[in-house]
Amino acid sequence: MEHAVKTSVLKTFLVGTCICVLGLIAFGLLTLFGPDELVWRRQIHAGNELIGRIESYRRAHRRLPGSLQETGLRDHDALRVSYQKCSDDKYVVWFGTTLGESISYTSSIRKWESLNRTCSE
Repeated sequence: MEHAVKTSVLKTFLVGTCICVLGLIAFGLLTLFGPDELVWRRQIHAGNELIGRIESYRRAHRRLPGSLQETGLRDHDALRVSYQKCSDDKYVVWFGTTLGESISYTSSIRKWESLNRTCSE
């Protein structure tokens, strides 16, 4: 009887361990290869705050800021989010420094994309 109890406890432990390991692997794969909204959620949040500042500036001054400093943001490097004014009514916000390692927001389509758009597009 004692052997049966030990075997049952061992099986329960092994099943629980396997479930935990598989869960961790699934979580890792999801955060690496999942949807952009999940993978880049912190950066998108910071980017959305920046977009809010840019749009507020546009409403108040009837033009886009030439730089992020004009919006009152002093340390935009800490956010690791970049801004480029393309024209009088279009801009691009992006983060990351390596092509394919980030996503970009284009004001003309008003959404985040993993296409890494530039002002010329």
